[in-house]
Amino acid sequence: RAREILINALIFFIACLVGLAIVEITLRRLDVSPRDLHRVDPDTGLNTFPPSDSFTYDGGCYYASIETNSDGFHGFEYPKTKADGVFRIAMVGDSFIEAVQVRREEHIARLLEEKLNSGTSSTRYEVIPFGVSGNGTYLNMLYTDAYVKSYSPDLIIDMFFLGNDLSND
Repeated sequence: RAREILINALIFFIACLVGLAIVEITLRRLDVSPRDLHRVDPDTGLNTFPPSDSFTYDGGCYYASIETNSDGFHGFEYPKTKADGVFRIAMVGDSFIEAVQVRREEHIARLLEEKLNSGTSSTRYEVIPFGVSGNGTYLNMLYTDAYVKSYSPDLIIDMFFLGNDLSND
């Protein structure tokens, strides 16, 4: 039963990624460039949104209500110390993982977390997004060192798009 739940979650995850890829390619073709609301984190020198903030993101063809966690990422707040019985997944990447087009309740990380937790397993899953538009694989490694590792994830998923993320480095 647990294997079936994980397979279904993986299929769901892949379907979401395909959908996000289509949206990303379409927006790039339309040259939709929303106003950049990132700021440089004085502690790491890396771009994040303002920490523990909420604002409306105007992307030209969409408006989304953004709520950031204490690290400045579009997502829910999670304690740095992982509770017993929790399997923690970190998702690192570019605009696919940043996902400013949707509320954090609709974020791919939250949807995957809900899907994984919908089974009967005693393991509880937490899926935490660490996404910043324009990141490539090298920047994802820097974000992993600066932010992700402090959450002690059991699994780190480095999301990148072959179309441009390797050249973003």
